[in-house]
Amino acid sequence: MRPSSGRRLSFALGAPAALVLAVGACNAILDNEERTLRPAGALEGGAPGGEDADAPPLVAEDAGGDGSCSSDLRTDAKHCGRCDHDCLGGACELGVCQPFVFAKVTRPQQVFVVDGALYFSDGLSTGADGGVSWCPVEGPCASPPRIALGPGAFGLAVDAQGLAIAAPTAGFVYTYPLRFPASVTGQLRVAGVEPVGAALDANNVYFTTASGAVHRCNRTTGCGGTPPRIATGTGRGGHLAVDATNVYWASDGSAGGGCDGCLQGAPKTATDATPSAVSLGRKPQTFSMNGTRLFWTGIGGAYGGEVSWRDEGVGGNEFFYARQVGRPWGVAADAAEVFFTIASDGTVRRCPRAGCGNASETIATAQTEARGIAVDAKAVYWASFADNVVMKLAR
Repeated sequence: MRPSSGRRLSFALGAPAALVLAVGACNAILDNEERTLRPAGALEGGAPGGEDADAPPLVAEDAGGDGSCSSDLRTDAKHCGRCDHDCLGGACELGVCQPFVFAKVTRPQQVFVVDGALYFSDGLSTGADGGVSWCPVEGPCASPPRIALGPGAFGLAVDAQGLAIAAPTAGFVYTYPLRFPASVTGQLRVAGVEPVGAALDANNVYFTTASGAVHRCNRTTGCGGTPPRIATGTGRGGHLAVDATNVYWASDGSAGGGCDGCLQGAPKTATDATPSAVSLGRKPQTFSMNGTRLFWTGIGGAYGGEVSWRDEGVGGNEFFYARQVGRPWGVAADAAEVFFTIASDGTVRRCPRAGCGNASETIATAQTEARGIAVDAKAVYWASFADNVVMKLAR
C-alpha cells in the first residue's frame, strides 16, 4: 500500500493547508498543526506540478462499494487520493495522507507494533529515567501506561506473547505481558548482567552484553544468576535478532579479533560456541527479522551508511537497499516493503522488499534524529528522538 502514487514526499514545518475537523482537537493537543507532509506534485487528475488554487476539486466519480465516496479526494481524510483511503487521524493534502504526532515521548528509541498495539521505549542511554509505554494503534495516545525502569532501560523486544526489556545500568532483564496496565509488576528473568539488546522467540529471551557475550534465558521460568552463554563475540554487543534456528547480533569490533564491525551468528541452542562472523567494515546499528530475511542498518566504512539484508544470515550473500546515506538507524519490513530511518538527515524512507537500486523513496523529512520504526498493514510508525515524539503515517 502506498500513501502516494509513486510520488516523493517531503515533510516541512509550517501550518497545514487543511485540517480535518474530526481530528482537529487531538491535533491541537499533539502539535500536529505544526507538522505537514507536502507532496512534490499534484494528485493524478489535478493541476500538474503542484497545488493550483484555481483548479476545481477532484471529486470521485466512482462512488465505490457503498456509494458514499463523493467527496474531494484532495482533502478528505477518509477518502484521500482514492475512495476509502483513510488517513487514520492525519490530514489529507493534495490527495496524500500526512504524518502526525501519535504520542509525545521523552527521547523515544525503539518502536514495535504487535496485535493492534504500539510499544515504544524512551530515555537517554545514561542519566535519565528510561521506560516503555504502549497505546492502541487507533489511539488516542495522550497518557499511555508506562513502565519506569531506570537509566538506560530502552533495550526492547516485543512479540505476540509479550515483551522483554534490557536495562544495562540496572543490570537486569524483565519480561512483561502485552497491553500491560500502569501498575504491572514485571518478571525478573536475570540480574547482575549488563544487557544491551534483547530478542524473543516462543521459549526464550536472548540478550547481548557490554562484554560481547550473547545469552539466553527461559522467558517463563527465568535462569537464576547464571544465564546460559551462547557465544562471545569480538566486541561490545548491540542489537540482535533471531530466526527459527539462529541468533544474530551486532558487535563493534572493539575487542579485536579481526572484525571491523561484525555481523555474528550462532545456533540458539549452543553453549559457549565460536560464532560465525562476517566483517562488514562498518558498525551494525540495528537488526530486524521478517520471515527468513535479516535486515540491518550500518554506519561508517566505505559505503558511508547503508541499509542491507541477507536471506541466509551470516552465510548468505549481502544485498542493499540504500548506501551513502549517512547514519541510518531503524529498519522494519513486511511482505511487500522495507521502511527505514536516517538519523543523520532526519528522513524516513522506503523501498520495495525486492530492492530499489539505491533509489529509496523519502516519505518524511525534518524528523530530528529519526530512530526506531515499525509497520503494520495500515500505517508506518517511527520515533523522532530529538523531537520527543512518535509519529504515524497511513500507508
